Amino acid sequence: MDVAVKAATVPDWLETHPELQGRGILLTDCIKPACVFRTSPFMDVPQYVVKLLSNENDYSEARIYERLCQHRHPRNHTLPSEILDVQTKPILLLPCLSELYDLGITRWTFSRLLEIFLQVVEGVEYMHQQRIAHGDICIGNIVVATERDAKMHNEVIAGRLYIIDFETSRQLNSSPGVQHALPLPQSQCRPPSDMDQFDPYSWDVYCLGKLFEYMAEMMYRKRPQLPWVVRLCQIWLIGDEKGCKDVYRCRPTARRARQFLSVLRWFVVASERCEELAAYARSFLSPMLRR
Repeated sequence: MDVAVKAATVPDWLETHPELQGRGILLTDCIKPACVFRTSPFMDVPQYVVKLLSNENDYSEARIYERLCQHRHPRNHTLPSEILDVQTKPILLLPCLSELYDLGITRWTFSRLLEIFLQVVEGVEYMHQQRIAHGDICIGNIVVATERDAKMHNEVIAGRLYIIDFETSRQLNSSPGVQHALPLPQSQCRPPSDMDQFDPYSWDVYCLGKLFEYMAEMMYRKRPQLPWVVRLCQIWLIGDEKGCKDVYRCRPTARRARQFLSVLRWFVVASERCEELAAYARSFLSPMLRR
């Protein structure tokens, strides 16, 4: 069998794994060759993803998942998971949820954008409180629980966003505001000025800024222009990179970002409500004024 074809198929030992068979989990599709597999999306049963943890970095990923999933906290947006077969071949078992695109980004209001994005910021803030840096925050590593997903999996909440893929994550000794630069991990986000070192916490916030930029561009691509306040948020989160390798001051911490965006969302919601009331008043009074 061709090596590429073999890597894209579910291994025999995984198909017959007693833990998976005992739960009625039948893996059919390959997401990442020789690494990540999922159950069939066409069956009306709970959908799962299985990730094989095979090297030293993956064992670190397993420990990070275990630590983050220990506590249910309002700001903990780590996707609930379970580690199977820890002693021999560790397997990460996760519920298979929906992509962020499924929420219809192009139809959002600005307040909806902030509401969704704030959940990601909360999740990053919680990780940083545990001295964990994710390392690869991007739209591909964010999933959402739809009503259907929540019915299939009791451990998730409908409408809630979850962060996945801790393969490049780090458990750090220092807290945000103290940590110095470290070599950058492989990431889907391109670093500014071809930098190869970054404060891991600040790198997460930089990636948050690029994620917000991408989401805003998706949302406003069919609209006249990007509002100035949206552009301001992008610039603030991405920061004015100076290339420093000491403690970073180029952008806010995740905690400060969450605080500011929460207040901003309150004002945006109030503004949108006022616009709705004004539009209603105009529609109600217009027939009377024409008489």
